[in-house]
Amino acid sequence: MNEDVGMKCIGVLDKEELRRRFAGREALLQQVVEIACRTFPEMLEKIRREMSEGDLAAVRRDGHTFEGQLKTFYALAATERLKQLRSAVAIGDGGEARVLLSLLEEDVRRLRDHLRNLSAQLEVRT
Repeated sequence: MNEDVGMKCIGVLDKEELRRRFAGREALLQQVVEIACRTFPEMLEKIRREMSEGDLAAVRRDGHTFEGQLKTFYALAATERLKQLRSAVAIGDGGEARVLLSLLEEDVRRLRDHLRNLSAQLEVRT
């Protein structure tokens, strides 16, 4: 496991890149952020449940889907952690996968905090 994944990434979220990507479409960005804040916990719960049920194929599949969602926000730390989780699951290392899931949950919590902050900033502008 790469303990330094969060340290290698600049921040939890690249707000400036998001703003560039959604330039002139702040209302759309606001909607995407709101959806993410609602669905990220659901995805984590789904992956947690699949792990507890031993459905490793579902963990890999849903992990891949979640990874794409995280990439939308340039959430490099969480994306890298999820890749590590998927790799641990692929080789059947359940202990490592549980540790990585716990760390991913913390990464996503921080990401949601940043997204909420961004959302508040967008609301002020509109």
